[in-house]
Amino acid sequence: MKTEIFSWLHLSDIHFQPDTGSFNDDLVRESLPVFIEENQMKGKVLVISGDFRFAPKKNETNANQAIDYIRKIAVRVGVDDHHVVLVPGNHDLERSKSRDNQILGTRKDYDVNVGTIDKGVQSLLTHDFDFYNSVKEPFKNSLNLEGDNPHGIIDMGCCYLLLLNTSLLAGMDDEAHQLILGSRYVNSLLSVSAEKKPIIAVGHHGLSLLENSEQKEITRLLDSKGVRLYLCGHEHDNWVSHFSEHGKQVNVGCMKQGNDDVIVGFEYGRIYDNGDADVTTYKWDRDSKCWYKDKPNSKYWDKLYDMEPQSPAATTVLEKRVEMTPHSFMLKGYQLIGGLGCDGIKYVWEKGQNLFVESLAFNQRIRLQPTEADTKTSAYTISSSLGCMLSTMRQQCIFCQTGAQSFVPLTAEDLALQAIFMAEYDSNCPSYPEVRSNMREFAFMGQGEPGYCYDAVKRAILLTDFAMKRIDQTVSRYIISSCGIMDFLPSLIQDCKNGIYSNRVTLHFSLNAIDGDRDQIMPINQTYNYQDVIAMCHKLYQVIHEKIGVGILLLVDYKTTSGKYISLDSKKLKEILGKLDPEVFKVDLCTVNKTDLGSQRPLSNEDANKYLQLSKDMGFESKIFASFGDGEEMGCGMLRSSISNLSDPGSTTIAHFNQAIELLNEAKKNI
Repeated sequence: MKTEIFSWLHLSDIHFQPDTGSFNDDLVRESLPVFIEENQMKGKVLVISGDFRFAPKKNETNANQAIDYIRKIAVRVGVDDHHVVLVPGNHDLERSKSRDNQILGTRKDYDVNVGTIDKGVQSLLTHDFDFYNSVKEPFKNSLNLEGDNPHGIIDMGCCYLLLLNTSLLAGMDDEAHQLILGSRYVNSLLSVSAEKKPIIAVGHHGLSLLENSEQKEITRLLDSKGVRLYLCGHEHDNWVSHFSEHGKQVNVGCMKQGNDDVIVGFEYGRIYDNGDADVTTYKWDRDSKCWYKDKPNSKYWDKLYDMEPQSPAATTVLEKRVEMTPHSFMLKGYQLIGGLGCDGIKYVWEKGQNLFVESLAFNQRIRLQPTEADTKTSAYTISSSLGCMLSTMRQQCIFCQTGAQSFVPLTAEDLALQAIFMAEYDSNCPSYPEVRSNMREFAFMGQGEPGYCYDAVKRAILLTDFAMKRIDQTVSRYIISSCGIMDFLPSLIQDCKNGIYSNRVTLHFSLNAIDGDRDQIMPINQTYNYQDVIAMCHKLYQVIHEKIGVGILLLVDYKTTSGKYISLDSKKLKEILGKLDPEVFKVDLCTVNKTDLGSQRPLSNEDANKYLQLSKDMGFESKIFASFGDGEEMGCGMLRSSISNLSDPGSTTIAHFNQAIELLNEAKKNI
């Protein structure tokens, strides 16, 4: 018997124009939320594929009015802001003569076999989407147009949503059959296809509107990577067609009736655990003023997706050599931390081809003045992405090496595999038997900002918990380390309140500075002010009843690459601590590691202990945190995932990796 695993409601072309909309427009918009609720169309996400305004009347459209209407629909679908997914349309950009020239030049220079667009031109083209950026601002899982890749992919746990900006080269009258996506950008996002989870693509334009050679390459790529559904709009009509041998394209009508001869429509879709999928489309009858099922364009497909579990490759023993089980996220090698690995191990993973990220396994939790509990707890840091998503918004922390790298998302399974492998290895560690009985502490604080992928982190925790129970390991806690992203905190608080997690889950807030100093070293503060984060931490504390760690960097005449100097002193530390309640927060004073991004004079033990004592005198539970493996460039802010000086996995390491894969696969079947 099949079970629904994913569902969505899809709208397009809402063309919000409240000031001069027609009576029919009003009826359409007012009746839709009621119709959705009456027919119980609950979904995991609300998808809107572009054109949030009507461009000729763009000055009449206020982004907040469009946002309010989207939220009204989202409530009926049963989703919050985190589960609203948007991509831009051709009405959501600013047109100009200079844009026309950039488009014409790109068309002329583009080579489908290269599949990229000049970075400078791409940046200029994306800057024209100010209205779209205003609309999508509250909906963080929508397509972000900043960064090297104009497209994006979201891990929804049971499937992926591939978000395409088909409007990147839109804006000219002759744009039909001239649009370009950049095949290389799309391909780089589809390395997840080996996961055998359904992939649904979303874009504004139908694929037939791409430039001819680009259309052939993109459809070939989507078909080969297992994309079986493409959701779009633009043409103000309901229809279903093939875009490849296996792929189905679902186009929905607009949400602006007026007196035009257009189809007003939307769709409700579902995927099941056996690979079946169905979409039900609906139309608005202008004469009878009601919604009805559009039967010709409502489809059910048997086995649209290949949902058969991947059978593990047979382990081959040849001259006592063990082969690693193939997986989309592979262990590349390792490097010992400290003499003979006395401090732990750095593991480097490969995602796709030549994309590397690291995770760290420390034999004990604290390096300086550890307590007995610290020495009996193995600490693992998990990377939540390659590079950091903040870099795509140009808001990366100026002292962090990770923020200087290109961003590539990781899946929940990628996160969980890091945790499961390291803990499973240590549960029978051949070199340091004393760590076998340690408690396991997992911190999402390697590469990446876990606040931007909380759904993946949440699923990774559930998968890891299952695996730890299977191998009788005791979990101390999970730590989500964030620079202060607000949006995921209400979900974390609610999940903790609802008892979603079987082990402790807490937050670490990398504060480091306040006010103007924080704006300089952590530009994200201009989007999410630290005082709002502190207020949300108080709410989390009321639920978890565990003090929340606050990180403060011990900056000593820190010189940035731009030549600015930033330094901590006793007065500044008092001001920072004055913003915190010692009943709610505890303090980690963190040494600053060497990176390519800045430098500082050495911190003396005298100064470090002075700051530690000041913190304690103000009533805070405090410690000095210094990274293990400073020389290996693997501490806080230093992560760069170099593959030089790596040791190849031996038969013991490979056997543990294979065991971790088995545990992960079992967890996936049960979570």
